[in-house]
Amino acid sequence: PHHMLDVAEPNQTYSVAEFQRGAYQAIDGILARGKVPFLVGGTGLYLRAVTEGFVFTDAGPDPALRAALERESTGELYARYQARTGKTLSGGEERNRHRLIRTLEKLEAGEEAHPPCPRYECLLLGVNYPRKTVCARIDQRLQRRLEAGMVEEVAALRTAGASDSFLEGLGLEYRYILWYLTGRLESLDALKDELGRAIKRFAKRQVMWFRRDRDVLWLDMEGEPLEQAARAVEEFLA
Repeated sequence: PHHMLDVAEPNQTYSVAEFQRGAYQAIDGILARGKVPFLVGGTGLYLRAVTEGFVFTDAGPDPALRAALERESTGELYARYQARTGKTLSGGEERNRHRLIRTLEKLEAGEEAHPPCPRYECLLLGVNYPRKTVCARIDQRLQRRLEAGMVEEVAALRTAGASDSFLEGLGLEYRYILWYLTGRLESLDALKDELGRAIKRFAKRQVMWFRRDRDVLWLDMEGEPLEQAARAVEEFLA
């Protein structure tokens, strides 16, 4: 009786504001049909934009600003980001040129100056696996992705004309595979090792971010998570 919106791995070229608008439209349609929508995924910024109701400006793209940012090195962009926000990035995000440019554009447009305006009441549930289990699942998933031809996929995208900066902006897996294809990582084993460690660092930061900033009910995945979740949902809906 429920509908799900998957926010696990949004395309990084699809802005948070665009995702929010699409999610609002889908959620309102589900509610209008008398159903309960579920948002399923792990990308905190996209999820938070919907559950907390980020307010985005209607300012259009600034070609002059984009051109100026494109002329700067990735190191200069990161230094600009640090000076603007007082924050530091890690795990490869400080080298994500596409993400840095988009973030700086948003900051200049004043998108973060507006307080959020929640549109819905939400129950947030999180899965709580032991760290060892999470790492093993990451290794298994990465192996499946590589066996399914992800390296060949990225190579084909480059052949078809996708720029290296565009591929780096698609996320960790695409970025590290690009580094493998361009010789920065010298072997497939090195790719698996470096990418696996990067994903594990990212997963750890996700959990830390949610635990610090989100009012999440953490399900005991070694206990009775389904029963715990069902009880929480029933109480929330009541």
